Amino acid sequence: MESADPQVDHGCIAGDITLLVTSCVWGPDRLPWPVSQLRAYRGEEELYTFSYPRSACASIRYETATGMVYEATSRGLGILEPGSGVRRAVVTNFGSDETVLPDRVNQPNFQCGRLYVLNGERRLFALRHP
Repeated sequence: MESADPQVDHGCIAGDITLLVTSCVWGPDRLPWPVSQLRAYRGEEELYTFSYPRSACASIRYETATGMVYEATSRGLGILEPGSGVRRAVVTNFGSDETVLPDRVNQPNFQCGRLYVLNGERRLFALRHP
């Protein structure tokens, strides 16, 4: 295998913290590696890094009203504190047994104390914020 180069797949700003979802690409066709990482920085200082499960396809968004970062993946929804990376909740089982990716979700919207999450089957879920 040729050497892998990181690429930024998604990112957000949470106050003075920059969060990036990165993956590696390799070879002459720059094929993506199926494992992504979440990296958090304050300035040039790296605060933490952790890997997502294989093919999780993560996207992240910071919500100022809650102070939390939301991770939408093919495996469900994560809610984490941006400064520490601690996950306060992981919500799964958004779909039926009939789909290939029952837990794939889009980025949630927060309004009036609820998270509104659309799953891969285009079903809308209203969740009380933890």
